[in-house]
Amino acid sequence: DLIRATDAQKQEAKEEQRKLFLSAKQKMMKLRKDKERELFREAQLRREKIMNKLTITQQEQTVSEEQRITKAVAEQDAKQAQKQWEEEERRANMLKSIAAHREVMRQEKEQRDKMAKQNTRETLQAKKEADRIFSEKQQLKAQKIKEDGRKIQDFNATQMV
Repeated sequence: DLIRATDAQKQEAKEEQRKLFLSAKQKMMKLRKDKERELFREAQLRREKIMNKLTITQQEQTVSEEQRITKAVAEQDAKQAQKQWEEEERRANMLKSIAAHREVMRQEKEQRDKMAKQNTRETLQAKKEADRIFSEKQQLKAQKIKEDGRKIQDFNATQMV
């Protein structure tokens, strides 16, 4: 009976030890699962942080890229506007130059016409004056011839008497 009691006690001790072992094993498994859950949660948080950082970086890059594009477009527009303004300025100056040249040419023509008119007037005046002088000389000549003819007649008349 003692052996049985000892066996039973040994059996109980074994059972107790097995229960303790099982309990310890379950605790360890629970601790391991808790630890794994904690590690997974931390990894998840790190992943989310990294993703948030990446998202923010991408958004900043997008904004930066948009700003660069906007700046480039603005610069291009400014260059185009400057080029157009210069072209219009050059065109306006060219038109002014053409207008000034035309005005100079008009004035020169006007001056030439005036001088031609003046020359024509002077030539006409000189012709008239020459004609008048010629006419006077002719009259004087005719008068002299007449007088000479009278004198000769008078002389002849006196000679005959």
